[in-house]
Amino acid sequence: MKTLHTATAVIELGAGLALLCFPSATVALLVGAPLETAPALTVARVGGAGLLALGVACWLSRGDTQSRAAKGLIAAMLLRRPGFRRTRLWTSRRGVVASGGSPRGDDCLVCRVAVAQSPESHAG
Repeated sequence: MKTLHTATAVIELGAGLALLCFPSATVALLVGAPLETAPALTVARVGGAGLLALGVACWLSRGDTQSRAAKGLIAAMLLRRPGFRRTRLWTSRRGVVASGGSPRGDDCLVCRVAVAQSPESHAG
């Protein structure tokens, strides 16, 4: 689990910083449409702060992988991933994604690494 915490920390810190610093460009990379309103930018930055906090928590728990807190972080990460998938599916069905395409989250390196780290990607 130490490798999982370390990899997750790096991924979440990168995604969080990207959303905080460049919210519109990051969202455009993930779903194919940039953010155009101030409230949307604010929500993206709040999400970025949450990912940053998760990344810091994972980084600090790298050496303590057997505690209940470390296992709670794993549970939080596993809950977040289906939520991300459902949100992408919802936006593509509602026509929220630019140019009628589907969300491009899986084209993003961060998303590919996250998928590779998930337990279900290693299932038989």
